[in-house]
Amino acid sequence: MAFLSDSVYRIRLDAMREIMRRDELKAIMLFDSDFIQFISNFNIDVEPWERPIVAVVPIDAEPFLILNALSKTHYQIRSKAGTTWISDVTFYSEYPQTGGVTLLNCVEAISSLLQRTNLTTGRIGTDSSSEWGGDIVRIHPQITLVHERQALRDIRRAKTPEELHLCRLGAELADWGQQQYRQAYRPGCLSQEVDYFVAQKLAVEAAHRFPGQQIDFRCGTRAGEASICPHGDGAATGARIDPGWPLINAIVIRVNGLYIENERTYLVEPVTDIQRNIYNVAARATAAGCAAAAAGNPVSAIHAAATQIIADAGLEKHLLHRTGHAMGIRHHDFPTDTGFNESPLRKGEVYSVEPGIYIPGVGGFRIDDTVIVDQEAEIITASDRHIEKMIIS
Repeated sequence: MAFLSDSVYRIRLDAMREIMRRDELKAIMLFDSDFIQFISNFNIDVEPWERPIVAVVPIDAEPFLILNALSKTHYQIRSKAGTTWISDVTFYSEYPQTGGVTLLNCVEAISSLLQRTNLTTGRIGTDSSSEWGGDIVRIHPQITLVHERQALRDIRRAKTPEELHLCRLGAELADWGQQQYRQAYRPGCLSQEVDYFVAQKLAVEAAHRFPGQQIDFRCGTRAGEASICPHGDGAATGARIDPGWPLINAIVIRVNGLYIENERTYLVEPVTDIQRNIYNVAARATAAGCAAAAAGNPVSAIHAAATQIIADAGLEKHLLHRTGHAMGIRHHDFPTDTGFNESPLRKGEVYSVEPGIYIPGVGGFRIDDTVIVDQEAEIITASDRHIEKMIIS
């Protein structure tokens, strides 16, 4: 099994309580789904802007949750399986006839629980400027909300050994998926057809490797002229693998709440010398960025090392984005300003390294590896990237 254990919960809880001690808080109130999942290990299944949910983490008592009734049976099943971390859960209902509290009175449910736990006065930290927090303060004006979003983001950066294990499992599955892509690509075939074929293969393989767990994945190909658009050209339906153009694919895997990604560039015959040269520059740039992901280097070193390779090749004007991003509970996690963040990289952080070169009329070139920060960076995606293995004929 690859579910996170209670030891990860205690590490995360201790980190939150350290923030409370430092900033003299009585509790932290979490409204964003990713922070709620961070402290509960529950895969959030509602949009909190539509159906508000909250986790309250007191400094001297066990956390409690308020969830929508839509999540009730889901939470009960996961709690019975032993994969959730918070046992004190209150559910409110959207429908008065089903019992509980109506959606319009959700804030009253939060208020009642704060009264029960003596949290209606003093300083309480929060992860956001949610309207629900403002409503709570109107009911309990002796509460002072303290915005702790940056501090809470900070404790999500370095991962525990258990979390890194999940990342490695995801990377292994993504590498397997790239093998399926390599075998499925043919000039002229529909790119979405290949994506769904590989997704189907991944679903079967994930069921074999991780039965009864939560493995999410996303597959996407940008072929032909669309390869020069980092997130596609908005017209993927009917797009085909065009001869003479590169294609960029992406496999994003999430294993029980932890993300990794693996992207490769394939070259479709006939391949020009210019395309070969640019591909090799992109591959060297990714390797340089990965090597820079060493503990103690500034976060921005990843971007700087990769883009220096591209600039030395005279291709800097064809960059459209930063080299990569952090990953964790979110696909794009914190820190988000990786191109110019000067804080030191920490052992256990997880980043994508994906410098891209996009040239109209020639194609897009992006090779993306997931890397774990250590004294020497650990690249956990290992699928082929040598140019001769990446040519489709």
